[in-house]
Amino acid sequence: MLLAGRDPAPQPCQGYSSSMFATVRFGDNCQVMVNLLCCVQTLTGHLKWKCQCRPEDCIDLVDEKGTLMNLSKVEDPASEYASKYLQGRQRYILIRVVREENSKDTSYESLLEDLGKHYPDLPVRDEKVKVLILP
Repeated sequence: MLLAGRDPAPQPCQGYSSSMFATVRFGDNCQVMVNLLCCVQTLTGHLKWKCQCRPEDCIDLVDEKGTLMNLSKVEDPASEYASKYLQGRQRYILIRVVREENSKDTSYESLLEDLGKHYPDLPVRDEKVKVLILP
């Protein structure tokens, strides 16, 4: 029922819900909520800016179980949505992907300080260098 001179109560945006957002942890126990309805390139660019990474750094995410999300391997990050690779309402850990020169070896450095304290069950090789062992 509409009352004369009054606008109807605002309705929630159709098609949007909290399931389109995820939390990314990094730094000294910092976290940021990110919208997954953007391209992977926009998401990774925003995360680099938030955690003060260099633009040339390669970053990715792991979930709280240690599963690599492989955002750094997306073929067309400018057109593929982050929601294709990440789930809403989940928490992720920001990592730096380190590809060794003249080698196919890749290592992953946690950008969340004290990773072992926050996630003692994650496969961490060496807490000092914060390198993750991922399949």
